Amino acid sequence: TAPHAAPYAAAVAGLRALLAELDEHGPWGTPVVHEWDVHDTVAHLIAADEPLARHVDRNGQAPAAPPAPS
Repeated sequence: TAPHAAPYAAAVAGLRALLAELDEHGPWGTPVVHEWDVHDTVAHLIAADEPLARHVDRNGQAPAAPPAPS
């Protein structure tokens, strides 16, 4: 993992571990916050990550910045 991506990778690993535990011990309909359940919250996180994933290459590197407008 690239150094700049390490905090994000750690958060993803923690979330994966938590969701694996939930699969074994609890329903996805468990309330979380603001009338959202686990399923709603995970769906939100996936939707928020999709644009980021499109802009990161397979090596975990952000693309070069586009040229400044002239």
